[in-house]
Amino acid sequence: SVNNKSFVPASWANDNTHFFYVANDKTVRAYKLMMHTLGSSAEDDKEIWQETDNMFRISISTSNDKKYLFLHSRSRLGSEAYYIPLSDPCSNHHQWHF
Repeated sequence: SVNNKSFVPASWANDNTHFFYVANDKTVRAYKLMMHTLGSSAEDDKEIWQETDNMFRISISTSNDKKYLFLHSRSRLGSEAYYIPLSDPCSNHHQWHF
């Protein structure tokens, strides 16, 4: 990771110009989902999701057919999963499905 950014695993959008990665906080807790656009500066990366509960950490994965990005939020006592389509990475990412 570079500057608290974890690029593995990264999930590519279907347009092949954007990818999603997880950023870590100062305690190296994976807490923020970011989107990077190829050719742009990392400072321009867009925050897509932030886990505000310090007991939870996030991870990401992609569906087998590469149509959906899954966001997993886990703690020792519970977990949640959300998904968005990867077909339009610049759409409103606040429309997560539970």
